[in-house]
Amino acid sequence: SFQDLARQIDVDYGTVRDSAVYDYFRNKGTNPLEQDSTYAELWRTISKNDGMDYSVSSPSEGIRKSGPELLQESGPNVAIFRVASIMFSLLLCLQARKSPYAFLWDMAVLEYAALTDDDCTVTVSGNSMSSKGYGIAMQHGSPYRDLFSQK
Repeated sequence: SFQDLARQIDVDYGTVRDSAVYDYFRNKGTNPLEQDSTYAELWRTISKNDGMDYSVSSPSEGIRKSGPELLQESGPNVAIFRVASIMFSLLLCLQARKSPYAFLWDMAVLEYAALTDDDCTVTVSGNSMSSKGYGIAMQHGSPYRDLFSQK
């Protein structure tokens, strides 16, 4: 869980600096009315040294840092925890190496990374912390409308 992630010291974690996800954790982590101290703990780590210690400059860097091409084996050592059904997710590699890294980012992007991982070493699991919806606009009469409208 994210409470466990916030309390532990073995896995480094972060997101893309100055992104919407970064701002989300800043807003939740610095809100004096927030009842759950988990966000404050997560924000302290994510923003350490102005985000230079654990956060990254791009999604591809975050996925690479934690990601599939570094994995040597599959199984319980690797997971993507669902933080938000649309907003963001956590890519986590608990592989035995010097500094395991967890990457918080957009769910769709990380699911795509998992789906395109040829070695099938990344799985999706966990619960949603925040859910945001979105739509895709198409030209009237588009032949793709029905395909995208399927649930």
